[in-house]
Amino acid sequence: MNDDDWDKPRRRDDRPPADDDDGNKPPPRRDDLGSLAQSARGASLKQARAILIVVGVLYFFNGLVLYFNVENEARQAVEAEKKKAGPMVVFDPAEVRQAEEEIVRVGRLIYLGMMGVSVVFVVLGVAVPAAPVACTVTGLVLFLGLNALFVVADPLNLLRGIILKVIFLVCLVKAVQAAIAYERERGADRREARQARDDERGYGDD
Repeated sequence: MNDDDWDKPRRRDDRPPADDDDGNKPPPRRDDLGSLAQSARGASLKQARAILIVVGVLYFFNGLVLYFNVENEARQAVEAEKKKAGPMVVFDPAEVRQAEEEIVRVGRLIYLGMMGVSVVFVVLGVAVPAAPVACTVTGLVLFLGLNALFVVADPLNLLRGIILKVIFLVCLVKAVQAAIAYERERGADRREARQARDDERGYGDD
């Protein structure tokens, strides 16, 4: 090699390092570790997608069952109020029927809204690969808001299905964290790719 060769910029050898004399494998390169981390986060996003879709499907069928059971629910609610009033109180059948119809009307609106929200969960799940952070954060906020409304409507809803709710909540929080990390890593990869292209242009100019 002559003296001029030392002044020329040299490219990094992209070939994987060879084993040493003892046959030991070299430590993984940074690119390999980054690829593994990216794959792990991609798996987390797939899990987030599945969670959102499953939550949506479960809420849809739950709302569907409640929608068709709302008349029984209304009768039970009216009977409960009658028992609270005591046996000495006489209710007008027309008023009782009107109260049941009002409960049925409001209940059906609520359960239709519940099924509509469930569709949003499914759409967010499908759209996770396109916008990981936006979809997972929206899903988490929607999940918390929906359950908050249920608790306001009936405080006992806080305890109904509490284990499943906690599992979904933890999974959605992890999904948001994975989405944020995924976007950061993807941004870093883009910057590195841009820097590599700039280096290539610099080598070509030389």
